[in-house]
Amino acid sequence: MRKFNGLPGRKPRSRPALFRTKAAGRSRPEDSFAAGEFYGSGEGDSHRESNAIRSIQGKITIRSLELLAIVPPARLLDAGCGSGFSSLVAKAAGFEVLGFDLDKKMVDAARKNKVDAKVGNLTKIPFGDNSFDAAISISALQWLGAGKNPLAAFEEYFNSAKEFARVLKPAGRAVIQFYPRDEDEAFRAGRAFRKAGFAVTLQVDSADNPKRRKTYLVLGRQIA
Repeated sequence: MRKFNGLPGRKPRSRPALFRTKAAGRSRPEDSFAAGEFYGSGEGDSHRESNAIRSIQGKITIRSLELLAIVPPARLLDAGCGSGFSSLVAKAAGFEVLGFDLDKKMVDAARKNKVDAKVGNLTKIPFGDNSFDAAISISALQWLGAGKNPLAAFEEYFNSAKEFARVLKPAGRAVIQFYPRDEDEAFRAGRAFRKAGFAVTLQVDSADNPKRRKTYLVLGRQIA
C-alpha cells in the first residue's frame, strides 16, 4: 500500500508508478454525465438493476470491510449507498449501517431493501458530527472530480474529506473505493484527504490489469 509523504496539495517530486498499466481508451460514465443525470436516466436504472454490477460491488464491499479493519458491531456510514447493496453486505457482517445517496430513486430503492438511507451528497453529508465509528464509500468519489480542472477537483475532494472528518468519531476509519481516471487523480484525492487531517494509504488491487484494477483510499482520522 502506498503512503503519502510531503506537503498536502503538492505533488511529490518523484514517486513509484501507482498504475503499472494505463487503461488506454476506456471511458467512464463520469466523463459524459453529471452524477444526478446518470442515475436519473435509463442508464442509471440499468446500473441499479444489473446483477453483474451487484456481484462486483459485493466483492468490492467485502474487500473494503477487510481494509477497514473495524470489528463489528460498529456504527458504519455507507456514503453514496445507491440502492443499498453494499449496506446489506455490511449489515450481514454485523455492522449498524446508515447511508445516503444523491439520487432519490436510489434512496427509495435502499429503503425498500430495509436500509436506513437519506438523500445527501459527499460534500454535504446528512448526519451530525461524530456520528460514526467508520465509513465506506463504493464507486462514488470519482464523480466529484469528473469534468473539472485539477484545482477545482482538489477542492471538491477536500470539501468531501472535511465532511468525512466531521461525521467520524475521533480515531474513526474509512475506506473509499473509487475509479480515478489516472494516477494524478488518485494522488489528488489522497492529498485532499490528507489535508483534511487523515492518515492516508492508497491500496491498488490488480494494478497491472486496467479491467480488474480497484483503487482504495484507506483513511484514519488523526486526533489533533
